[in-house]
Amino acid sequence: KLIEKCNQDVNMAYHIKNALSPDLEFMRTSLLSSSLVKAQENIQRNINTFCIYEFNIAHQKGDLDKFGVPREQWNMSLLFSTKENIIDGNPYYQVKRYLEKVLNGINVEDVKYKLLSNSSERDLPLWILNLIPLFNDRGSALIIYRDTVIGILGDFKKGIKDGFKLPVYSAGLEINLE
Repeated sequence: KLIEKCNQDVNMAYHIKNALSPDLEFMRTSLLSSSLVKAQENIQRNINTFCIYEFNIAHQKGDLDKFGVPREQWNMSLLFSTKENIIDGNPYYQVKRYLEKVLNGINVEDVKYKLLSNSSERDLPLWILNLIPLFNDRGSALIIYRDTVIGILGDFKKGIKDGFKLPVYSAGLEINLE
């Protein structure tokens, strides 16, 4: 249900035949899906402004390593949300500030951004294609490092915000750390 609520393709998720519960029968295809659930819980607890992040592994069917085994690459997700009117502009810029702070801290330079609305969906990694349905294409961008798309950041689609009961000023990112 969570995969569908995130507008992601359930056919990209590995099915676990002996899952402990029906909620755990599919492996998650992105970290942001879990972050959205935690964000909704924070909103329900009247936490008005927060930023959450996760470092972990997600899996997509068809993304295999040279041995034919599902690729396990470390990703990072981050979600910022506020009900308060503390920052002007699109939430994209707040999430971008967090990302740039992390990248500067580990001396990663020359990161570029390409608006999702100006991007062709051809030649994008499978995991990025799976994340695109979460994002508003006019308020989101691909994150590019050394001519390689390493992630996506930006404003969530209205349907995602409504589905998880998030305030208008909510945005996120997911990057591949490999």
